[in-house]
Amino acid sequence: MNQIANIVSSLTPQAREALRQELDRQDPRESSDFVAVIGAAVRLPGAITSLEKLWEFLARGGDAVGPVPTDRWPGRRDRSANARDWGAFIDDVAGFDARRFGISPLEAITMDPQQRHLLEVTAEAIAHAGLREQSLRGSRTGVYMGLSSNDYLTVGAKTNTPIDAYSATGNPHSVAVGRVSYQFDLRGPCLAIDTACSSSLVAIDTAVHGLAENRCALALAGGIHLMLDPHSTEALEAWSMLSPEGKIKAFDARADGFVRGEGCVVLVLKRLKDAEADGDRILAVILNSAVNQDGRSNGLTAPNQASQIAVMREALSGAGIDPREVVYIETHGTGTPLGDPVEFGAIANVYGAGTKTCYVGAIKSNMGHLEAAAGALSVVKTISCLRHRKVPPNLHFRSWNPAMEISGTRLVVPTRLEELPGEARRVVAGVSAFGFGGTNAHALLSTHVDTEWPSVWIFPGQGGQFAGMGCRFLHEDTHFAAKVDELDPQFRSVVGVSLRSALDGSAELEGIGTIQPALFGFQLAAASMLEATQGAPSAVIGHSMGEVAAAVVAGILTQEQGLRVIAERSRLLSELPSGGAMAVVRCGGDEIRRWSQLDHGQLEVAALNGPQDTVLAGSVHDIDALAERCRTQRGPAVSVIRVDVASHSRFVDPILEQLRDALYDLGPTRPPRYPIFSTCSLDDDWGVEHWVANLREPVKFSDSVAKAVAEGANRFTEVSPHPVLLDAVDRDTGLGVKTRAIQVRPPHWRHQRFWYNNTQVSQRVDPKWGLVDMHVSLPGQGHVLQGDLGSERCPWLADHRLFGTPVAPGSTLMELCASAAVAASPERSVVNLHDVRFLGMLPLEDSVTITVLVSQDDHTVEVITTPDGTSTTTHATAHVDFEQREWPTPLVSPSLDGTASARRIEPEQLLSRARRAGQEYGPHFQLLTEVIDFGDGWVEGSVAQPKGAPRGLVVDPRTLDAAIQMMAAALPDGAQEQVIIPVSVDRMFVGSPGSQVVRVVGQGRQQGRDWCMDLDLWADGETEPVVSVRGLRARPLGRAEAPFSWSSSLYEVEWVAEADPANVGTAPTNLTVIDATSSEASQEVAHGLIAARDQGGFGPGHTVIVVDGAASTRQDAARELLDSVASLVASESRPALVTLVTLGNRGDGAARAARALVRTAALEVPDLPIRTVSASRNSEELGSLLTRLWGADSLALTSEGTEMARCVRASLPRTVEGMLVRPDSAYLVTGGMGGLGLQIAAALTSEGAGCVILNGRNRPQPGSNAALDKLIRDERVVIVLGDIADEDTVGQCRAEVFSRGLELRGVVHAAGVVADQTFAGLNSTTVDRMWRPKVGGVIRLDADTADDPLDFFIVFSTAGTILGSPGQAGYVVANAAMEGIVADRQRRGLPGTIVQWGRWGEVGLAADARDRMMDLIPPDQGVAILRRLIVADRPETLAARLNESVLLANFPQVADQPFYASLIASGAAQDSISVDALRAMLPAQAQAEIQRGVTRVVAQLLGYGDSEIPRDQPLTDLGLDSLLVLRIVRGIEHVFSVKLGVAALLQGATTTEIAEHVASKMLPNTTLGDDSVNTTTTGETAETRAEIRSAHLNRLRKRGKRS
Repeated sequence: MNQIANIVSSLTPQAREALRQELDRQDPRESSDFVAVIGAAVRLPGAITSLEKLWEFLARGGDAVGPVPTDRWPGRRDRSANARDWGAFIDDVAGFDARRFGISPLEAITMDPQQRHLLEVTAEAIAHAGLREQSLRGSRTGVYMGLSSNDYLTVGAKTNTPIDAYSATGNPHSVAVGRVSYQFDLRGPCLAIDTACSSSLVAIDTAVHGLAENRCALALAGGIHLMLDPHSTEALEAWSMLSPEGKIKAFDARADGFVRGEGCVVLVLKRLKDAEADGDRILAVILNSAVNQDGRSNGLTAPNQASQIAVMREALSGAGIDPREVVYIETHGTGTPLGDPVEFGAIANVYGAGTKTCYVGAIKSNMGHLEAAAGALSVVKTISCLRHRKVPPNLHFRSWNPAMEISGTRLVVPTRLEELPGEARRVVAGVSAFGFGGTNAHALLSTHVDTEWPSVWIFPGQGGQFAGMGCRFLHEDTHFAAKVDELDPQFRSVVGVSLRSALDGSAELEGIGTIQPALFGFQLAAASMLEATQGAPSAVIGHSMGEVAAAVVAGILTQEQGLRVIAERSRLLSELPSGGAMAVVRCGGDEIRRWSQLDHGQLEVAALNGPQDTVLAGSVHDIDALAERCRTQRGPAVSVIRVDVASHSRFVDPILEQLRDALYDLGPTRPPRYPIFSTCSLDDDWGVEHWVANLREPVKFSDSVAKAVAEGANRFTEVSPHPVLLDAVDRDTGLGVKTRAIQVRPPHWRHQRFWYNNTQVSQRVDPKWGLVDMHVSLPGQGHVLQGDLGSERCPWLADHRLFGTPVAPGSTLMELCASAAVAASPERSVVNLHDVRFLGMLPLEDSVTITVLVSQDDHTVEVITTPDGTSTTTHATAHVDFEQREWPTPLVSPSLDGTASARRIEPEQLLSRARRAGQEYGPHFQLLTEVIDFGDGWVEGSVAQPKGAPRGLVVDPRTLDAAIQMMAAALPDGAQEQVIIPVSVDRMFVGSPGSQVVRVVGQGRQQGRDWCMDLDLWADGETEPVVSVRGLRARPLGRAEAPFSWSSSLYEVEWVAEADPANVGTAPTNLTVIDATSSEASQEVAHGLIAARDQGGFGPGHTVIVVDGAASTRQDAARELLDSVASLVASESRPALVTLVTLGNRGDGAARAARALVRTAALEVPDLPIRTVSASRNSEELGSLLTRLWGADSLALTSEGTEMARCVRASLPRTVEGMLVRPDSAYLVTGGMGGLGLQIAAALTSEGAGCVILNGRNRPQPGSNAALDKLIRDERVVIVLGDIADEDTVGQCRAEVFSRGLELRGVVHAAGVVADQTFAGLNSTTVDRMWRPKVGGVIRLDADTADDPLDFFIVFSTAGTILGSPGQAGYVVANAAMEGIVADRQRRGLPGTIVQWGRWGEVGLAADARDRMMDLIPPDQGVAILRRLIVADRPETLAARLNESVLLANFPQVADQPFYASLIASGAAQDSISVDALRAMLPAQAQAEIQRGVTRVVAQLLGYGDSEIPRDQPLTDLGLDSLLVLRIVRGIEHVFSVKLGVAALLQGATTTEIAEHVASKMLPNTTLGDDSVNTTTTGETAETRAEIRSAHLNRLRKRGKRS
């Protein structure tokens, strides 16, 4: 070692340097670790918002430094300017598009503007990279940002802004970057980095190494710095660091300090090999970067030259770069007398040697020092220099600082625009940033050598255009610009517009005649750019007008021919009168024919973009009707496209002959030089007829893509200003297909000003505005109100339910709009709203934050929520009229003339109707005390005062809702049994806010499908209505349209003390004992029961089945129970009572199976009394229990006594947050090829799982399951085929996990087989098929994962194990046995979660079942429920959307069961129709009421909607069988107390015949259909009519005196 040291010491300095460089090159950075910059966005001083504008600014020597803007802080203008008065500032620092990110104005005000600008610039960077935001959701994208200042905190303190909850999230740097990850749903690392002036370059370094180490697949890196308060500037001025002249004179002899600047820079980074493989547009390559620290230097803030040299050398050696190859250094360059010489000395030491000029620059001379964002800005400048191969001038440089030794170096400061030296294909540059606290960073960048990326080029039709769509490429790409300039004269001649002007945004882009030619020109220029940088296409496809550009690129048409075709085509289209509309419908095949009613001829298929993407054309009326039909009937998603002319449909027929004439001399076409897949039928004729067919025929884009894929295509590039077809290609192509856009439209921001000192914020105490508890005034903009409508704060609102879900009534939205009007103009005494629109129902959870916005410009009110924290839902809009309007004339009902007949209606009758339809009003909404129907739509009523009303209400929503309820009395017969909800209000006047309403007058009328009503609400003693509503429109709501509330869909089994055990009879004594397991414990019980029987302790016909849940295997006990009960059901002589006794824990599989069997049998075989009890062992208490009857169906003997089970709603914490998955772990989903498994697997990958193993027995064919095809494109998703119950399948899954160096952290067991079988039809083979995945699978999973560090072990069971499921005895017992195994895991301290699911929409084993007792759970909501259950660590939950009324109608016997009591709390009597109620009606109304009741019972039991049951069709034609007959008999008896004959039903009775039979029994002396009988001539009604008339006259007299 000493010998080597001696040799080295003897070398000359030059030789030692050569040796060091050679050693550095021994371990260079692999090119596979290089990082590509694929996108960048900036927001900089000088109104610079793009890389193109930045380069123009730098190339001309722009200077963005100027005086401090007057809206920041006051400068000292009374004397010569000082250092604090200079800076480089961005425009509109307080502006933010809060709505774009789903952020309320209240939160936006408290957010540091750095957070706001970072969000917007990040969105711009993503678009600049050609990425769609939705493609990043759930991806392993990292966020690395430099931030250091906290000025906004100071601003808040100086303006005495109160601290609120948002203050905690509005200012921390950790939240700034976390908000980026949150808003864009990014799952990679997320770091806020503060190393002062080097923060953003250190952030880029961290991102580069994070990509190299595979911590993320994509990275967003950069920084932001804003100057919002002068305190930091004043501190730096005190240190004499700032230039008094406001000029950064880097490396100049006159250098006297720096100038502060601000801005935001975000880069999009990707591993170079990945970027090249994906065909990304690569701006530059980061070869390497390094970071170090000064350590102990001459002072805390003094630079350390040795450390600067070291960090540069580290970056070079790691990249294997000779420093002489570097031709440009973007320096830290602060222009300080101390810093410049130190930095220059370091640069000279490392890069000074060589003959090739190396320029040194500093963008700080143009823009000031951006501090935390400075390093990222230097990188962006360097990228621009490399792309243009030029370096712009350094401002304010005259002569070198004499403290620098420049002689013998190759370093030059440019003072004009200079060419970068060298002819090499690769040009290398360096970037430095040195932190105030001593952290140094250096990065090396290079140009990128283009690589070929052959792909199918897709040329779309109209839709991707936007103003300035070619601006970026005109500045960035010489090939694009050259092609535009080549085409421009032709465009001017043929089209009459300049192509360049149309693309750069200087000319208006309006009308088909301009838009389509401009798109054609863009596509040809972009094709030229692509061909030069990435090679020729493998094929081309054109969609609609895009086929013209495709034909030109393929060489079939010349440019001149193509321009002529597109010009004539667009000209003729523009001359057509406006007509038609189009819509994209997310379905195809038979489904599109069914929903669009294509056979009727009103709608036509205009384009087939994919198997599930169909574009239809038709009239505006027909397209709107389609959208409404699909919306209200839960059909496919529909997106309406508003177009001038609906192409590819009959609307273009008038111009087809003209197009033929215009193109008759088009000239010959040529053979294609690239394959082209035509989207119309004439794919071998490219003459005139082809272009006529291209305009008229449907665009068969999906077929063309399929042909390309069949021929081996696996890459597609959309040649468009903005992608319009890639989503369809992504959805419909097979595995391994990559798609890319050449450009994505940059976001368009709609800024509002948010700033502390421009707001007035009310306190969150003593609410003044009723339902809201915060009011913010935004001068010049409007008002914001916010409150919580959740059940914790407003429990009374939960009394308003639609189909079981708590929903805020329309009256609540009207109150919120009225409160906003009062808040916006408190000096006014009246409220005048018009054009109120209800746009979306508001389901109520424990907490629901509502925001009300009032615009000062147009006085618009919006009521919004942000349910998922990112997207905004608008629930209502209205307009406030601040002008004094004439009060509407009060409603005067016919009761005033003394002749109108009046019919009193009991409010309970209205409530009962509403309940039967699905609208439930709890006590807080039962305010009607009197309702009188005068006919012709006129109704009057009295209301009680609501209790517990919040202070400050304008109109109590419950009172207003009572008025709307009252109007149901006047509804036409066909509408009385429907849920009717408000959809709009023409006008609402409130003359006396807060008045106590006592009486309501209303008049309703039918208008189309709407029920339109006018209302007046009167206070006691008033001469005018206190509230008048005019033109309130209501519309029927189907159950399928009801909103979803997860909190109303969760249930659990609760064990409570047995109710009234003394009030029961004696059980039969003729005892039969069946010992199903023959264990010692079960035999003991059996022998004891037999002994008791022999002593006369039991009555006749009692069969007891005993099983030992702990004997042998627990699942065997469950199976024995199933076989025993099935045998009893099949027996010709059924016992009078069956009791299932299970020994062991009540959570065992046997006990669970017993309860599932009892409830299933009770629903399927209601004439077989059956019950169950679980006990830990034999005891006297057990024997005594069996000798008596019980009220409950299931009991358990515990140390606390006898307990019974009941099903109740479950509650979760108000907020459930936590980690669901880990990026370094794997997760197993069994049944992963099924719809349910795929939904869960997609959620796990979206959450950021490191690996997801999908297990299933069979793999679908490629293309047969689009969801699976899309999912397994993710490299983290692995498929393992095999039966999960087999011995080695779990082992194979775990082997896949371990081969990736991961741990198995979660199991979701979703495998299952369903086979419907009644007890009588049960066979062991079918049961075995269901048993194997459920029971065998979970046994295998339990055993093989026992030693894995699982965070969760979830099994998907069925709601039938809790509620029973007729016809599925085998399936529910298999699930119950599975649950028992998981319960045993829980007792052993292992993770275990049981979810008993109801029906999921679209996916799952029960998705297609016709079971109206359970509504569908939307898949996205199902996933959300599961996430909450996992994070809340609930051991067991029933998740189902129960339709309690249908359950009761099908199985009225459950009304007497305590287990179901809380589910049917409304009670059986409330849904019955009494004789008294019918006699109070006109005969025709009574007959209609009976007919509706019969139809509802039959429809619910057969699984139809009410409207689907024809009145005169035999029920046997609709699927009536012997099982359903008994249910209908019981259902009719339950509702009407009338017994039907079974034989008549089976012989083909209709609902009309049933209704007539019911009427004859309930009203035997009434002739139905005779309306001549006036039931309103009683003395009581006459007296009532007189009272009403007198009250009206008194009001009129008072008003006359006042006037």
